[in-house]
Amino acid sequence: MELCIIPESPKLEVEERALQWSAVVSVTGVRSRISLPAVGRVLSARFPELDGCYTTHRFWPDDFLVIFDSRGVRDAVLTTGSIDGRGFPLRFSAWNRFRQAVGRTASYRVHLEIEGMPPHTWSSSTAAALLGPACAVERLGTNTVNREDMGRLSVYVWTSDPCLIPRGKRLQIPEAPVVEDDEEDDLLVPPEMLIPSEVNLLEYDVLIHLLRVEDTTASTDRPSSDEWPCLTMVTVVTMVT
Repeated sequence: MELCIIPESPKLEVEERALQWSAVVSVTGVRSRISLPAVGRVLSARFPELDGCYTTHRFWPDDFLVIFDSRGVRDAVLTTGSIDGRGFPLRFSAWNRFRQAVGRTASYRVHLEIEGMPPHTWSSSTAAALLGPACAVERLGTNTVNREDMGRLSVYVWTSDPCLIPRGKRLQIPEAPVVEDDEEDDLLVPPEMLIPSEVNLLEYDVLIHLLRVEDTTASTDRPSSDEWPCLTMVTVVTMVT
């Protein structure tokens, strides 16, 4: 299964806060498919005073997710543990981001230089798109940030496997569509609503150079070329903590 790292972001934090008073609902016992309205009716019958204080949603790998508007409302439901839905008992438990997750560690800090990027695309987000889902961008290099060196973009990333970092990419950037202005046409469609017949792209060949790999694990053994064949010509430093 392919690895994919998504970066931390304010939007991610906002979405998590929106779910902080949620509860996962599991239907126990043998039963047919339960509808969303049926879950709502069970909650309403048991807690009529809470009507309008929650929304219900289908959820995987459990059955449903109930989003409450406050901690007090959620806790009132959680204290019941389970509710009999007339043949389909509903079991409630608190949701958090650790549910379904397995803890992992990205142990390799890698210094890279990216060659071939046009200067107007230099950013952490473009670097992340080029380097692929197996990398988490830490920061751009100092010479890149201050624009002292505009030849190669310097970037530091974290990964659990340096061999998953690509050695090159073809960077394609869509061109803005050309809109013909016809002043006599009273039925002009706004540009944002137009569906183009094709998308023109500018393509750049990009090379990715691994300069240095820092192994932050406690082991003092450096990776061998047999274990990490992709690092044969790269400086590998073991960081003992």
